[in-house]
Amino acid sequence: MDEVDDLADVMLDAPEASESWKRIFTKFVVAEYLMVPIALVMMWVCGLPNAGSISGQLLGDAHWSWGVAFGLFATIPMLLSIVLTAMVPWRPLVELRELVQTKLAPFFRGMPSWALLLIAMGAGFGEEWLFRGFGIQGIVWLLPGTWSPEVVQWTAILIVALVFGAMHALTPMYFSMTLAIGIYLGYLVLLTDSLLPAVVAHGLYDYIALLYIMRLDKDLAVPLVE
Repeated sequence: MDEVDDLADVMLDAPEASESWKRIFTKFVVAEYLMVPIALVMMWVCGLPNAGSISGQLLGDAHWSWGVAFGLFATIPMLLSIVLTAMVPWRPLVELRELVQTKLAPFFRGMPSWALLLIAMGAGFGEEWLFRGFGIQGIVWLLPGTWSPEVVQWTAILIVALVFGAMHALTPMYFSMTLAIGIYLGYLVLLTDSLLPAVVAHGLYDYIALLYIMRLDKDLAVPLVE
């Protein structure tokens, strides 16, 4: 979990002006993608289901094309959070938008779209494998076997979503949004018995969100002409 903590520290501290986007890009990519082998090792140590099968965890019994298509479709409801943040003049959402513009946008300033895509897909693979892969299965493994499978699964989903939200709790509203997204992604994994749809949905959502943040940052940088 040190890599997750490191990523949170990176997000909370504004970058120095002298720090190039390549250095920040490297930090994000290393932190995000490193979560995958960490999750795989922890699953193997705990002897969790499919611990020895990467394809079994990622794809389940379905073809990869089905997982990608399902993930693309599953991204649509998640985009509602971007729409709400952009259009609804509710104070918590306005504060969240201001936080994004002032604290998050500088990290990605100057990055090409391919760099943003790699960061987003790193978040999709890394965070989903760690939270929804190892996290949910690990909690299921710890919960009492006398509980019904449905109660066990949903308890694990909620606990992991709370941790996921807490790791993104830059504001109460951001925590609430990431909590809801965490529950939704956990449900995707439960519904499909695979990680790929959640990976695709998470990665595509993050990429669209980063493009939106960069558009806001670019608009703010353009001086008004009298």
